[in-house]
Amino acid sequence: MNKCIRAIVLALALAMLLTGALAEATVTPMETLAGAEWIDGTSLLAIEGENGLSAMANIDGTPLTDAIYSSFTADGGVIIAARPDVDDINARGALRPDGTELIPFAYGDIEVLSSEWAVGVKLVDATEDQYDYTVWFEDDVYLLIDTVDVYNLTTGECLATLTRDEYADAQVYGHTINIENRSTGEVTTYDLSFTALGTVDAIWSEDLAQVDYATRYDNGYSLVDAEGNALTSSTYASITSIYGGYARVELNGKYGLIDLAGNEVLPCEYDDVRYSYYMPTDAEGETYGYNAHGYFAVVVDGKLGYVDQQGNMTCEPAYSADVLENYGASATYTDLEGKFHIVAADGVETIVEGYADVYPLSYTGGMFYRVNTEDYDYGMIDWHGNVVLPAQYTSIEASGDGLYVLADVDYETQELYEVTLPATSGAAPADDSTAVDDLAPAEDSGEVDGAIPSEDSEENDGAVPAGDPAAAEDSTESNDSVPAEDSAAADSGISAK
Repeated sequence: MNKCIRAIVLALALAMLLTGALAEATVTPMETLAGAEWIDGTSLLAIEGENGLSAMANIDGTPLTDAIYSSFTADGGVIIAARPDVDDINARGALRPDGTELIPFAYGDIEVLSSEWAVGVKLVDATEDQYDYTVWFEDDVYLLIDTVDVYNLTTGECLATLTRDEYADAQVYGHTINIENRSTGEVTTYDLSFTALGTVDAIWSEDLAQVDYATRYDNGYSLVDAEGNALTSSTYASITSIYGGYARVELNGKYGLIDLAGNEVLPCEYDDVRYSYYMPTDAEGETYGYNAHGYFAVVVDGKLGYVDQQGNMTCEPAYSADVLENYGASATYTDLEGKFHIVAADGVETIVEGYADVYPLSYTGGMFYRVNTEDYDYGMIDWHGNVVLPAQYTSIEASGDGLYVLADVDYETQELYEVTLPATSGAAPADDSTAVDDLAPAEDSGEVDGAIPSEDSEENDGAVPAGDPAAAEDSTESNDSVPAEDSAAADSGISAK
């Protein structure tokens, strides 16, 4: 069938499937591609060429590079790639999202430490007696660090070249980097110009870190900016876990949220405020976030529910938070009869039947799920169980921003769709441009104590109505795990010792 005609027929079929249903989410056919796959966590494509190597392409399949790369890995807003024509060992470099070179292709491994810092590791052949890396599936291949180049990713400048003795490990906090000297064990903190700020006790020390946000204690915690200006009053018992432009705050044993201007978004009225790791990727490549399409997951009396940005309860807490799987704008559980339920943040609960498996679709914040039949034909449904793509594909994956879907017709042909999100609470999600695991203590007057992220209690087995834990064993397992932070070397077969 002609590709254009096939796309029209499919669009009509989709419209018919959604007629009379809660047609809140739709997809629009964009392109039919060949040999395409997502560069995971981005809206960029890797498209295989006739030579077996791949080019990086934008969303409509237009190449941004030549087909000269054997692998792509996204990390911290840059694309790590490998060029087999350069060198057998030191073949890796980094590209900007527009396809231009950021880090030369001269490294055996590139580790992106943040959106501002990366290290490029040059390797040489070694022996079993002393080595730093091995090569997967190749016995008796050992590699040793020769030199390590330290990069400022915002400028693309190589700031320093260190010998193996001068480099053992690195850790980034805020805008600064801690580097441990292998020979002496000394740890030095450097700023973005690679000026040494001093030595610290350990690689994880934040004593000299330059951060955008910190906490200060004065009979309570307040959030302060990089200059030490207070953004909130000193009233909170804790301020933890900045994700997607929000921080979790505690007052009188209850939790709420503030934004990074210090405004209260959710009052401290809840047992907990949960984040999801299925959100669209942010500038740091993180997928953690609280705001899922205008909804927040909260815990009240041990039960999980949802509120909107105005604090209105949109889904009353009805199920135990200990066993309900929260994916952002929806959660799931399997009941005592083995039926799979989706609880949407707007309060609609749906039993999903007719599929062998149902998984949350990564990067969509709980708005979409991938389904498959016993014959492993894949489709896509929304948070209300409506069919968005019928189960007729060999694979379905979302782009890192959650706005596009690539569906494999077969292993050679892919169809690209643009997603139209349903209207939710009318409030747009916050800008997910800031993800900070730890809030550094401010160097200011008063007792100072850094805020430690609270333990994530979201990793649960399923859900049952509160007070009925028996069905926990009937949970549905998801194989859409937390997006891994792939190292470029591991992607190409080189593994650190």
